[in-house]
Amino acid sequence: MRGLPLSGKTDFATRWANEDQDRLRLSWSDMLTMFGGKYTKHRRGMAYEATIHTMKVALRQGFSVVIDEENLNPKDYDLLLKHAESMDVVIQWHTMEATAQQCKERNAVLGYPIQDADIDRKAERYDDYLTLKTL
Repeated sequence: MRGLPLSGKTDFATRWANEDQDRLRLSWSDMLTMFGGKYTKHRRGMAYEATIHTMKVALRQGFSVVIDEENLNPKDYDLLLKHAESMDVVIQWHTMEATAQQCKERNAVLGYPIQDADIDRKAERYDDYLTLKTL
C-alpha cells in the first residue's frame, strides 16, 4: 500500500484481508498503538521490527500480506522490500489515488488529529511516490 494519510488505505487493506482467510493486514502504526501508543523512536523501531517479523512468518506459511502504511518514505519501505524479495515472493504495489484535497475533506468528516498542512506537505514531498504504480 502507498498513499497519503486518510486516502483509504486501511479501508482497502481491511476489505482485502477479509476477502480470504489466507490474507493478513499488517501495520506498524497499529503495533505501536498496541505497545501503549506513546510514540518514541525506540517503540516505533520495535513496532516496525515486529511487523517485519510477522510478515516473514506469514509469508513462509503461505499467507498473502498487505502492509497498511503510508509507505511514502523510501527508508520505511526499502527494508520491507528487501525482506520480501529475499523470500522470493510476488510484490504488488497498490497506490491510493486520493488527492490531498480529498484526504483533507475526509479528515474534516472523521476528525482525525492530522493537520491539513501535513497532508499537503506529504502530497508535495512524495508526489513521485504517489504516482508510482509498480516497482
